[in-house]
Amino acid sequence: MSSIAVAHWGEHCNGGGERVAWTLGRQLDCPVYVGRRDPSIEPDDVDIREIDHNTLTRRLVDRGGVSRMIGYQIAWELPGLSEYDTIVTSGNEPLAYVPSRDDQTWLHYVHHTSRGATD
Repeated sequence: MSSIAVAHWGEHCNGGGERVAWTLGRQLDCPVYVGRRDPSIEPDDVDIREIDHNTLTRRLVDRGGVSRMIGYQIAWELPGLSEYDTIVTSGNEPLAYVPSRDDQTWLHYVHHTSRGATD
């Protein structure tokens, strides 16, 4: 049987992206990895796991802005994701993940078109 995981950039608010990631985890019956957890907004019927951070990546993520993006780019090199046959990513930051297996399927959920072109 094939194993699957969802990787979402983080739980920074109870927004549409978070709800999409939680729904994917619920419907696919798989864990949802996030860059940062916020248990106060999490549903209790989804297996949510925070990616591993070292001191540097945690500081960068906490600073926000470009620092947060750099911190996530380093932190999303999570070896644990390579154990899954299929990864579904959501948000920009998990796109820094580089599969270490040639046979891993990677799907990316695009929430919306680039806002730079439409705002």
